[in-house]
Order: sequence, then structure tokens, then C-alpha cells
Amino acid sequence: MGHYQCYIPRGCGLTARIREKAMSFARNDTPHTKLRTLAHRMQFCVFVAVSGCLYEFPLKKAADTDTVTHTDTDTNPNTHTATETNSETTPISCPTGVAFVSSPAFTGVVFGTSGGTRYWDECPDEQVLVGFQGWLYSGSSGSTVHGTLGAICGKPSVSLVDGKCAVQVSAGAILPMHGSVGETKWTRMCPENEIIMGFRAWTGLDIDLIIFRCAPLLITPDENGYEITRGPYTDLSEVGGGATTPSDQTDCPDGQIATIAELYAAGYFRAIGLGCQTPSLL
Repeated sequence: MGHYQCYIPRGCGLTARIREKAMSFARNDTPHTKLRTLAHRMQFCVFVAVSGCLYEFPLKKAADTDTVTHTDTDTNPNTHTATETNSETTPISCPTGVAFVSSPAFTGVVFGTSGGTRYWDECPDEQVLVGFQGWLYSGSSGSTVHGTLGAICGKPSVSLVDGKCAVQVSAGAILPMHGSVGETKWTRMCPENEIIMGFRAWTGLDIDLIIFRCAPLLITPDENGYEITRGPYTDLSEVGGGATTPSDQTDCPDGQIATIAELYAAGYFRAIGLGCQTPSLL
């Protein structure tokens, strides 16, 4: 059972005898139940009037008590309740990273004029495509076309974000640009923590206009721990000149993401395709 210590202030001529009497009223073992009960009801303070002075005697809980709640009533002055709360939070253990478990699958190549040198630009060290850059060029017809083009990579990792495991993407390798003509520089990057998933191109004799497509990778719990899936698509703003004939939407196969840029160039940029792989959590 917990107990309380009384602290009696000195002053106003309070004699030792009166001080001892007030102390005995406030002690837990005193027979003066009503006064002790009044003390608890007044937030563990006893007020005693002596010679015109009002004295306050706070009852302070002893430091070594194990009582959490102490309640006295007139009929049962020694009712005690104890409450203990022991709350432990299990730390979240996230996967350690992202790797690729399949050989590349290819989307197929969209050409303007066929031919040129084929470039197989693969992101290094388990990196992924997150953007492209290049130069626009005014072709012989006077329309704006893509003169050069190159890929940009990012490094995926897994972190705990707002209490959930999430794939984040930091800056990675910048791959070479292919083609040798250009007048206006451009760059298209996926939104933060998203990855290239596909594209659509408009072509004539050249590649006139491109719209790149991105999406995030999502981590969700399952019966085996976690699974990784693709989030919603984001189409970037178009880049290029006067559109002619559109290609079909060219995306990575379901469940895969782009890690390779397949490009063709001969003086100017001629064709684009993607190599895609299946991501896996480590």
C-alpha cells in the first residue's frame, strides 16, 4: 500500500504541539478518517486554521511507493487501486534493397528512318531508367525532330517512410547521348521515386515527338513478407516538334521496369526501344 508524507510549513506562531496534532491528522495510520478523507478530496492538502492563520499541509506521495492510484472514502478510507501499462512496439523490418531476377525483355523498337548504329545502353549496378535527355533539331523539312538522345539512370533503395517500407530512387549514372546534331537541349525526368515504364513516339522520316511514361514501385505486406508491384502511371510532358504518325503505346511487360535503352543513331537519332526486367526485394 502506498503512503504519503506530510510537510508542515512553519510560521505564524504554530507551536510544536499543534504541528504534531496536524501531522497526526494527515498520516495514513491516523484514526481521524474524515480529516484524512478531506485531504485526499482536496488534492492531498490539509488546511488547518490556527490563531487566525490558515496553514496548508500538502501530502506528498513517497518516491518508493508502487501505488499508481490512491482513493479514500468516508466508509472505506483505505481503498487502493494499482494500474500498470507496459506497451512495446515491434520495430518494422524492411527489405534491404531491390534486385532484378529476370533476363531483359524488349518492348520492340520504334523507328523513324530504319538503319543506323544500334546502341545497347544498360544502367549499371542494379540501377533503373528514370529519364532521358537530348537535343532537338530542325530537319530538312523545317519541322523539329530529335537529333540526339540519351538515357539517365537512378539507384533504387528501400527505406522506412512514415511507418511504411517504400522504394526510393536517388541519382544514378548518366548514359551517353547518341546522334550528332541538335539545337535545343531538353530533359525529361520521372517524378520523385518513379521509374521509366514506357513511351509513345510520333514518327515520319525521323522521330518527331516522344511522351515518356513513369510509375513508382510499391511495397505491400503479404503472407511471405512483402511483395513489390507497380503503382499508377504518370505520362511526362511531350518533347519534340510537329507530330506525324503515332506509334502504339510501348510499355514494359506487366510486372517489369525499364533498365535498358535501345537506341539507333546515324548522324541524327533514328529509333528508340526499352529493355525491361522484373524487380525483386532483397
